[in-house]
Amino acid sequence: MAIYSLRLTPIGKTTQKRPHTAAAHIRYISRACAVSHSMAERMPEKTAAAMRWLRREEDQDRKNARVADKLVIALPRELTTQQRITLVWSFAERLTQGKASWFAAIHAKGKDRHNPHCHLLVRDRDVTSGKRVVMFSAGTKEIKQRSAKGQTRPTTLATIRQLWEDCANQALAQAGRSERIDRRSLREQGIARPAQIHEGPNIRAMHDRGFRPVSKDRLIRARAIRKCGTPATRLLRYTEIDRGFTRVDYNRSLNRADTALKSQTSEARVTTMADDSTLQLAGLRQMFSDSKGALAATLGDVFVDRAAAADSLLSMAEEFGIDFVLESFDREPANIDDLRDGPDKSINKDAIAAHLDRLLDLQEEIDRLEIGGSDDGRRTLDIQGERFVIDAKAGVYYRETVPAERFALEPDIDREPESLAQQLARDHNVELAKPRPHQERSRDR
Repeated sequence: MAIYSLRLTPIGKTTQKRPHTAAAHIRYISRACAVSHSMAERMPEKTAAAMRWLRREEDQDRKNARVADKLVIALPRELTTQQRITLVWSFAERLTQGKASWFAAIHAKGKDRHNPHCHLLVRDRDVTSGKRVVMFSAGTKEIKQRSAKGQTRPTTLATIRQLWEDCANQALAQAGRSERIDRRSLREQGIARPAQIHEGPNIRAMHDRGFRPVSKDRLIRARAIRKCGTPATRLLRYTEIDRGFTRVDYNRSLNRADTALKSQTSEARVTTMADDSTLQLAGLRQMFSDSKGALAATLGDVFVDRAAAADSLLSMAEEFGIDFVLESFDREPANIDDLRDGPDKSINKDAIAAHLDRLLDLQEEIDRLEIGGSDDGRRTLDIQGERFVIDAKAGVYYRETVPAERFALEPDIDREPESLAQQLARDHNVELAKPRPHQERSRDR
């Protein structure tokens, strides 16, 4: 079936590992063993000539220029080869407004015969005036300046994603197909189903051969332009992120859970959910790690060590609340000023508050999942921050938000006040785990 996938990556002179990366990308996407069809507009179509042209263009750019932008787009399998070629050409021309240069290579043979996709490289320069057309690199400041002057707004990533959706659906309609693609997430579409993660052909082939890869920590290169004293590499702890589950394992577990939820036997549904509790925790922990990385990225322009800043702010939010963290930016506490990069840096408090609220919710879900379901014949499945409920008696599968009043106790004068965690532990007849200091929890994460 037709799926939506569009990924945009810039190529800059200061961020590329080696000079002429854009030209090397042309050679990669045009290799004979993978390419089914290649085409270009306002630049040479032959691979060697296109590479020489891109090298000359890059040599003439300023030292911090954005050389090109590359897109990887999934093509509908329902279309024929010629229909895909027409679709890619139409999208590229509409994106560049018929002014900028682009090169496209369609991969739909060999190992990609069941995964047709397109590699599109755009050189965002008007071939006549030399000015930008799409304006991939436009920031907030430039957007405001162009709006104040009455000029057209730059093309944002959201606009590009919508443009591809419109072009692909129009091509499917013209081909007489009923399938459509949708750029929105499942949550935005109102579909109560956890999303799968991308696998790729290599990991699938490994599982088909009976080989299951083992997670390993990976040393990756830091940004080319970074703060003074920042290490050139950093360690990505995949063993803590995936908890030993491959992408195929994760998706297969989701499929098993979804199949069990839709089956006729309520007992099978509950059993499947219980068997996948470890996977659910792994998914939540991965979401927690991603959200923490997003918080660190938001703090990148404000703090010297954004990873340490994220840990510090999260610890403060857990202990004193998000409002206290936001008020700390207005005061001058030592634990904040030590991380400040300069008094002229602006702080996006709304974004920081949103990330902290998301992290606290995820941590609460992780802690709650240690206890399990409820005592009224229902069981819960928590994947990627969503709560899905199994009603074993009614045999239904739905999503809900459990209010705190559900665990309320009758007033008892002789009983000491209990927290929500203590109430849950007593209701389910389990031992309440000893709370750990937030410093230890942060270190484990």
